[in-house]
Amino acid sequence: MTYLAAHTKDIALGTASVGFSNQSIEWIAQNGDGWIQYPRIIPQQTQLNNEYRELSEIHAPGVFKPFTQTLFIDLSENPDSLPVPIP
Repeated sequence: MTYLAAHTKDIALGTASVGFSNQSIEWIAQNGDGWIQYPRIIPQQTQLNNEYRELSEIHAPGVFKPFTQTLFIDLSENPDSLPVPIP
């Protein structure tokens, strides 16, 4: 009888919160490995990004935790149509 030994490596999977996920920004910075936000006006997105980076540095100094946003694309037949907020 032949036995095969399964060799596994420890694998760490990262977690990224989407939106606020019913959590505070501090909890996200402390417990997540990254943050995915929805599109917002630039000043608001900049403020969230800066606050997230500051809190991430407090809770995990020197660890890169990405901040990104989703991109909503609607290919309208009308090339002059304006963006419409997601309901």
